Amino acid sequence: MDQQLITLTKRLVSIPSYVDAQNSEKMLENYLFKYLKRNFARLKIYRKKVEKDRFNLICSNSSNPTLVFICHMDTVRPSGNKTSMLKPRVVGNKLYGLGSVDMKGGIAATLEALRWFQAPAWNQKVKGIALIFDCDEEYYFKGVKKVLNEFKWKPKLAICPEPTDLKIINGCRGLIEITFDVIGKTAHAGSPKSGVNAIEKAVSIVKALRKEISENDIKELGKSTVNLSSLNGGRLQDKKITVQANAVPDIARVLLDIRTANPTICANTAKKLIASIAKRLGVQCQKIKVTLDYKPYLASKKELTLFEEATNKTGVKVEYVEDLGSKGFYEASLVSNAWQCPAISFGPGPAKMAHKNGEYVDIRSLQCTKEVFKTLIKLLQ
Repeated sequence: MDQQLITLTKRLVSIPSYVDAQNSEKMLENYLFKYLKRNFARLKIYRKKVEKDRFNLICSNSSNPTLVFICHMDTVRPSGNKTSMLKPRVVGNKLYGLGSVDMKGGIAATLEALRWFQAPAWNQKVKGIALIFDCDEEYYFKGVKKVLNEFKWKPKLAICPEPTDLKIINGCRGLIEITFDVIGKTAHAGSPKSGVNAIEKAVSIVKALRKEISENDIKELGKSTVNLSSLNGGRLQDKKITVQANAVPDIARVLLDIRTANPTICANTAKKLIASIAKRLGVQCQKIKVTLDYKPYLASKKELTLFEEATNKTGVKVEYVEDLGSKGFYEASLVSNAWQCPAISFGPGPAKMAHKNGEYVDIRSLQCTKEVFKTLIKLLQ
């Protein structure tokens, strides 16, 4: 076993970086800042404020790096015993603890891969490298958005060491979250045709939207989907929605989660489609509000030949996640779309243990991740 890698992973796990009223990534960011200063003294290290006591760390030896590792510092909140989840332990080939697989194991593998190129050889042996440690990935991506606004890099490859079971995730569907009100017309329930049922119209809008947004889907990303996440309807009285069984509902408040495999669909397009469908159905949509608007992305396998070579040289099977449409939204999408570069998620597993009570990282896959990254860096020089 790679004892230094295990020791670093355990240390990272022991530092709480979940976000609630009392906690944030602050303690982990402080530790990483000191670690970077101690181990990578030849690199420029920037500490960039995101909000309040939340910061990003950017560590680079180039104004336009070739290879960028993007590691989020936050974890989900503990779902079990908080004290025990922050006390990492090794049992067999598993290292248990909060964030061990998502993604403190990935952070440790990245740092140990880079530390292998010991100073003072950094300037000669390692060129064009950047490390980003960002906050808020588990929530609203505030950290990485800040980085992408401040740094206009054009790397050959960006890697997020997420838990992927050593498989390559080279794309994901986009994500749009949108709310709106459908306005109908009330009437007595005994003569419903005298009114316009806002709830029924809202459901019809969603059904039509599902059909229209999926016409130009990228095959590799699967199918675009529209999830009716919330529907609250009834009579609008004194600016409040009230439930009244004997009345046709005149308002329906809708929350949609749209996962788009269609690159032509963005939030503005979705808004126009919703308004157009509503008009066809004889109702109005009001208070249309977008809370999330993220594009899909797909990195071509032709752009990843060097990464495949590094994987092969390490003895790890080159394997892509095939059903990209079944996965969630990845930070790599924001990076790829902003910097117009190939971006992937690749890291130790098991991926199924992310966000779970009893979370653990497989030590063998942790070691393999380090070796793949180390080999990739050597190939890029």
